[in-house]
Amino acid sequence: MKPNEYFLPFQCVCAQGGAEAVVHAWRSLIDFDAIGFKTDFINAFNSVQRNIFLQECAQKFPQIYKWVYFCYSQHSILFFGDYTISSEAGVQQGDPLGPFLFCLVLQKLVLKISVQVPNLRLHSWYMDDGSFFGDSRDVLKAWNIVKDEGPALGLFPNVSKCELISPSFSSSAIHEFEPELKKEAMNMEILGSPIGSKEFCESFLQDKINKKLPILLENLTRLDNPQASYLILLFCASFFF
Repeated sequence: MKPNEYFLPFQCVCAQGGAEAVVHAWRSLIDFDAIGFKTDFINAFNSVQRNIFLQECAQKFPQIYKWVYFCYSQHSILFFGDYTISSEAGVQQGDPLGPFLFCLVLQKLVLKISVQVPNLRLHSWYMDDGSFFGDSRDVLKAWNIVKDEGPALGLFPNVSKCELISPSFSSSAIHEFEPELKKEAMNMEILGSPIGSKEFCESFLQDKINKKLPILLENLTRLDNPQASYLILLFCASFFF
């Protein structure tokens, strides 16, 4: 099985232009009489259950299972000065397979939502950034699945950083969401892209440029190679923002 065959259409991280597709989907839906929800997990990559992604890898992608088993079947030891720490959960930082293994665990949660809440207008994930959009009751049901089923997988929702998006917050179901959730009317950010009014989007981009452009220019002046500085500014500066 290929990753796209297993993860799509709900997990778009393995698809070309997947992040852009999520952003454009939000922009096309934001004016509908419905609500949106953005999820956030606590320390997600470091807490997913290893036994689960080992099981999932063996069943869905047996061609790489032996290597994954070799890397994660035993606890690794982390050294901090005179102390040693047993690393028993999550994927290893710097492991190229880490995002893939994380997505294997997340897919169990994703598929459960897709079956139990089939009428969501938008149900997409880009790694640990999840998006729901639809009727308030459907969004609430999806959110409850994340809260109830996620911890068993090592996915613990960070309620204070999750966001509820609605033009009015007048639906009766809104009051069933946690009061500590962030609430946004129409202007918001998804995967680093602004969505909302023209004024908000322009202000968002201008603020980002104002914060990062001085840092970029200062570091370019430190290069003892004017030609290299010019080429970086010409061809690579946009990736900095």
